[in-house]
Amino acid sequence: MIFTRIHWQSPQLFWITALVLLVAMISVLWLYRPQVKPLDIRWSWAMLALRVLAMGALGVSILKPALLVPVKSEDRDIIAVLVDQSRSMTIHDQARSPAQLVQIASALRLLPESVSEEFWVPPDRGAIEAMRARLGLDPRDVALLHVGSNDARKNLGAACRVVAGLQAVLRRPVKLVKVGPRLGAADIAILTGAGLEPDIVRQVQGVATGDLVHVYHAATALLFPSFYEGFGRPVAEAMAAGLPVVASTAAAIPEVAGGTAALYDPCDVAGMVAGIARIAEDPGCQKAMAEAGRHESRRFAGDRHGRALAAVYREIAAR
Repeated sequence: MIFTRIHWQSPQLFWITALVLLVAMISVLWLYRPQVKPLDIRWSWAMLALRVLAMGALGVSILKPALLVPVKSEDRDIIAVLVDQSRSMTIHDQARSPAQLVQIASALRLLPESVSEEFWVPPDRGAIEAMRARLGLDPRDVALLHVGSNDARKNLGAACRVVAGLQAVLRRPVKLVKVGPRLGAADIAILTGAGLEPDIVRQVQGVATGDLVHVYHAATALLFPSFYEGFGRPVAEAMAAGLPVVASTAAAIPEVAGGTAALYDPCDVAGMVAGIARIAEDPGCQKAMAEAGRHESRRFAGDRHGRALAAVYREIAAR
């Protein structure tokens, strides 16, 4: 079976456990001093329990990553890993030699995330036009979509400079549709530092999956210049929706795109401007990228993910 164990090799975990036990022992000895009354003992026991629980909770909150780790490879269990931006696993600290590292790696089964089937179902033209109207987009507007947080790794500065560059190249208005947390003061400063006015951004928060599908279809291209992504779900979603993708060459993005996106160094603003300009002005290019992306994105279909996960469990059961 797949299970976890306490990783006692962590020195921080050892010392926090020793400290909790030491406090408990001292408190017990202090309770049974000769001058202590029975009522005081009962009250002190309650305080002791609270003290130990508080220290234990503090230790767990600090050392949570060290407490639960995959079983060692010697147990010969299979480790199934769902690869996404919020869950990661390192194995270098589990291995004591290159041979152990190879053994642990051979026990991994990597299952990419799945994309909702809704993204492969194209909405009718009326729904797309209604979404563009909700976003305040005119028919001639080039709408660049960015989906995600405002973390530094998302490279918002490059996205803003791409928008500014497109405004200078294209003869059409350019808007940035931002799905995610509302832009803060620091983000607005990045925007204005690129020479843009805040009113070119269409901010979208708390959007349901059905509406998000319409947002993808209402855009001209997905702009995703991240410095790092553990998976890059918006790339897979855009591909499924038939939206051309212009993204960075960082981390997992090329693997997810599968050769169907226009990829550039995350600092290559000029390259991304040229790529999006071509998509916006060449319907043939836009159609070809859309069709290739939809075909490649079937790798992330829920039924394939389910079959792959079931195969892992069958392999485990066969042991």
